[in-house]
Amino acid sequence: MSRYRKLDPRFWKDEKVRELALSEKIIALYSFTGQSNRIGLFNFSPGAAAEDLGVPLETFREGFGKVCTRLNFGWDEKARVVYLPTWWKYNCPENPNVLKACLQDLHEIPQTPLLVKFFENLRYLPETFHQTFREGLPKPSPQRMPDQEQEQEQEYKSGAKAPGSFFDKGETKSKTESDEQIPKKSAPKKRSLKRTRAAIPPELQPAVSRVVAKINELAGTAYQSDSKIVLNGLVPRLKAGVTEANCLAVVENRWSEWSKSPRCASISIQKPYSENQTLKST
Repeated sequence: MSRYRKLDPRFWKDEKVRELALSEKIIALYSFTGQSNRIGLFNFSPGAAAEDLGVPLETFREGFGKVCTRLNFGWDEKARVVYLPTWWKYNCPENPNVLKACLQDLHEIPQTPLLVKFFENLRYLPETFHQTFREGLPKPSPQRMPDQEQEQEQEYKSGAKAPGSFFDKGETKSKTESDEQIPKKSAPKKRSLKRTRAAIPPELQPAVSRVVAKINELAGTAYQSDSKIVLNGLVPRLKAGVTEANCLAVVENRWSEWSKSPRCASISIQKPYSENQTLKST
């Protein structure tokens, strides 16, 4: 992810922006440049924003609420995600390949209703980019509702027919006989995104996302914020007081050194903090 953001002069000519108060214009500008990624749908910390702008948190929240209303920003307070619907208007990718790379930032976004709005908004993308945009979106996976899981668990306990089981073939063997012949397979465990995200303090989540995105951009990897090596390596460093800028500088420095070798296989985000742990590219 680039550490720099472009500011299109058209931003200041936007009718809705011109109607904002001066303090609200600063908040709007910060929304586009302060914690943003490459797609305009990103993790957002009001606390970090208030600190960056040097204003009390409540003052920022009040102004941010007005900006969201007037500029039609999407704000999911629970997921701490903001969506800027005019992002592509001011930050249109140079070509479809750049757009495809930008869409990798979606891997850092938690589940939120704002994803639907992002998927459906092609207004400011050139028509020649639409197919690349759709192909670059993550494939949806069916999710079972909690009530369905509880009902099916009760069916399993009571010996009732289970989907995809031996009984689907029309066999009428007893439970005891089938249990002896058909070994039971435990369902694969799913990683809890909510649980792993909880391991990252909310105030550090934007920094973690940006550092991980920089690693993926340079090394062509696909690490996510809940990757084990991120939780065990990067997060403790940030908790210990290492700044985001320092981490990004280390990443770029290590990549600069390793990329000169034809056998480049890893980027260290902990060196010089730790000599033993590295982020290996795949």
